[in-house]
Amino acid sequence: MLLLWLPQPAAASQFVHWIDWPTITTLSGLLLLTKGVEASGYLSHLGRLIINRLARERSLALFLVGMSALLSTVLTNDVALQGEVALGG
Repeated sequence: MLLLWLPQPAAASQFVHWIDWPTITTLSGLLLLTKGVEASGYLSHLGRLIINRLARERSLALFLVGMSALLSTVLTNDVALQGEVALGG
């Protein structure tokens, strides 16, 4: 922001209007929701359940790739990726 301000100091009052606040709010809400689900322990429980049901690493890898493909048809890629990373971690 400072680099944008240097050429035109009078434009500093317009900086707030350049920010897309609904997008910032939506992304913040998604991050809070994701962190809340992660903190609840549900994803860890679901991950252990999946690992216990799939006997081999190959089947686990195929399952994760398949779920990523399936979820990406319904959810945006970053939300699907957050779920897969939290599930695998």
